[in-house]
Amino acid sequence: CICCVITLGHHFGHGGAAPPQGGEMVACPHKGCAASFPAGDPEGHQETCEYREVQCGNEGCTYKGKAADAETHAAACEHALVTCPSAGCGLTHKRKDITLHLKRCGYKLVVCPYD
Repeated sequence: CICCVITLGHHFGHGGAAPPQGGEMVACPHKGCAASFPAGDPEGHQETCEYREVQCGNEGCTYKGKAADAETHAAACEHALVTCPSAGCGLTHKRKDITLHLKRCGYKLVVCPYD
């Protein structure tokens, strides 16, 4: 189905009418998106639609949301791998675990009490 981007074999969801053809415009199926695109080229818009649902790629994260919000989520995702900021360490941990690592890191800077 050109509207649904699913192969159906026959026309469900169109009231028995033939799907849009050629130069006809169809509305984006993503909730909140007001865009429309030529019926013969749904992938062009849908691959870049900011309202399409995306999942976080970090292991253990269950975030699903709009593509437009993915960058904000990625910047704060507790499951993202971050590198220890201590010079010489270089170990990576999930963001949610880095604070614990920093308490124990053998490379962290300490202030000399005799200075």
